[in-house]
Amino acid sequence: MSTTDFGWGSIGKLRLILDELDGLDILMDNASNTAKLAAQVIDGRHRFAHSPGAPAAALVINDPVAADRIARSGTPVVYVDSLPYLWTTDLEVPAAATMYCAQHSPAGALPPTSPLRQWANVHWVEPIVPPPRRRRGGAGVVLSVGGLHSHLVGGASDAYLRAVVIPLVDALICAGHQIAAVCGNLPAWAHTELAATLPGSVRVGPSSAYEFEAALLQADALFTSPGSTTILQAASVDLPTALLPPQNLSQILNAEIFGVPGGSVIAWPGR
Repeated sequence: MSTTDFGWGSIGKLRLILDELDGLDILMDNASNTAKLAAQVIDGRHRFAHSPGAPAAALVINDPVAADRIARSGTPVVYVDSLPYLWTTDLEVPAAATMYCAQHSPAGALPPTSPLRQWANVHWVEPIVPPPRRRRGGAGVVLSVGGLHSHLVGGASDAYLRAVVIPLVDALICAGHQIAAVCGNLPAWAHTELAATLPGSVRVGPSSAYEFEAALLQADALFTSPGSTTILQAASVDLPTALLPPQNLSQILNAEIFGVPGGSVIAWPGR
């Protein structure tokens, strides 16, 4: 198994697929930057191979370099692409995947520059989300900023938190809204600042995939950066969702693609 370190959506997809595959011995690709984190997410739910032989197949999520590297070793690769509408060059898709699974989106047809237009064997799959469950609500608002990482934005995550998340938490508190959780890969300073502002019962910081799923089922509303996995997961439980300012290019496109046609777009305060 391998997944990219771009955000956390890929790890979310990984665990959802593995949850449907029972009784398999799992070998994490240690060359992946997120191997340790992914193992923590699925530990206790799945069985790891401690003395593995040659793998029968590989599942790779959104990491074309890893997919081609593993395929060159002779292992068949099932590749899952949750952002097929984003790519414009051949380097952004694997050349050697045995099966290429691309997730449907409201974007419709691929853009004219998409390298996937040359592929005859793309398997289009429905959005990968948890099985349908009834949302209970009642816990208040959940805020989510995901993995807070992109190789394209450098160290801008601190500025994003100060410009978006901290003011939003303050505004929600001032308006009398109950905050159930602030989820994401928050740095220590943000965790400390938010924990000092919020009641001790409010979860602040990283959540496992299962904890986040439970939080959405108990929430009344979600404020989230526009990660496609989170947007689709919220939609699957009919959770009212407001999209925060994007963190990177893919989230700009996600906001355009998944936003309600004709929905309100509010200019974020400059200060």
